[in-house]
Amino acid sequence: MVDIYISKYQNRQTIMNIIIIAIGGAIGSLSRYGLNKLFLEDSGGNTFATFIANSTGSFILGFLVAYISTKPEWPPEIKLFLSIGILASYTTFSTFTVSSIYLIENGELIKALINISGSILVGLVAAYIGIILGRTITNII
Repeated sequence: MVDIYISKYQNRQTIMNIIIIAIGGAIGSLSRYGLNKLFLEDSGGNTFATFIANSTGSFILGFLVAYISTKPEWPPEIKLFLSIGILASYTTFSTFTVSSIYLIENGELIKALINISGSILVGLVAAYIGIILGRTITNII
């Protein structure tokens, strides 16, 4: 009897997690769409929008990992909503790679190299700053 109860609870929890992630995913996708609209396509904006999304996403995820790890009272659903939901659909590694390939194919090798190295470097720095800030705020609050 206990096994049946646990199974039903796990199924309900799984369904709730899927809904939470889907709502977060919708928010992240719409945020990403808004960012693309901000930087017009004809000015090379898609590459820049991807760079901004990946950089800010790295910072926010770094911050959240550091900050939320000190908040055991926060339910795991919040972590799912923010990281797998919002941020996973907001940041776009696949778009970054395809944008870089298009730049190379169009003979814009310098832009491609700046995009690739800049995205990796800024992503790492942004994530690290986010982690430091998350830890610092945790100690203050």
